[in-house]
Amino acid sequence: MQIIPSILEYDEESFLSIFNSFTQIANRLQIDIVDKTFDLDSTLPLQEAVTVASDNNFGSSLEFHLMTKNPKEDTILLENSSLPIHLVLLHFDFLKNNSVMSNLPLGVVVNPEDDINEVVRLYKDSQVIQFMTIKPGRQGNPFLPEQLKKIKHLREKGFRGQISLDGGIGEKEAEQIARLEFKPDSIVVGSYLKTNPKQSFEKLSQILNP
Repeated sequence: MQIIPSILEYDEESFLSIFNSFTQIANRLQIDIVDKTFDLDSTLPLQEAVTVASDNNFGSSLEFHLMTKNPKEDTILLENSSLPIHLVLLHFDFLKNNSVMSNLPLGVVVNPEDDINEVVRLYKDSQVIQFMTIKPGRQGNPFLPEQLKKIKHLREKGFRGQISLDGGIGEKEAEQIARLEFKPDSIVVGSYLKTNPKQSFEKLSQILNP
């Protein structure tokens, strides 16, 4: 199971610090971009995040999780960057009402309140579905264990793409995930990794990939 460190930072200095720390421990990172659209605190704007990442990335592939007013325009901005972008993640409640075409791989983010049957109906052939296991928008929100059963539901409905979990995951939550009959392909981890990135990453790896 792959562990993808997540960056959700509000200014350039902290973004750069976490970015440099996480590129030392993983070959793929996920960058969260949030604006006031969702009544949440805004992160470092996308253009600034792209600039910092472009100037400081030395090999990690990147995912961008967009919680923004204009994800179509933001996806075009990412297309035109020189970054090694592995995936752009857009929320289901936006995608179900908007068509987005891109040369970049797109994934679907499912919030806790989204109808999983509607997700399956519309995005059964998607490359990636990422379940939010917290109320999205801020690192440190509590883990929602009831979201884990959606992995089984998705697989039993015939979904064959990648499944990821995002939010509130530390050692205790990783132990729950490791015991699942239907496991995700990856987990996205942010605040748990910040204090001691290397040691924390290795600990989660031991739990999830014994």
